[in-house]
Amino acid sequence: MAVEAVLTAIKTANIPLLQNVALFDLYQGKGIAENKKSLALSVLMHDTQKTLTDNDADILVTNLLQLLENKFGATLRN
Repeated sequence: MAVEAVLTAIKTANIPLLQNVALFDLYQGKGIAENKKSLALSVLMHDTQKTLTDNDADILVTNLLQLLENKFGATLRN
């Protein structure tokens, strides 16, 4: 999995309220399976019409996680 492919998939997914996403950490090593990478992403959410609620943010994050799971088999670390 190329990091650029992940970022491109997110940016082109047309997820409502998602303004920008950026990689701020990539880890491979102890505690991570040999064929896996741990990515940390910064996600900017914005609505020009109203203040975002916790529910708005939760929906965006759920959509983002579903996209990454479906396209790349990504999971959140426990």
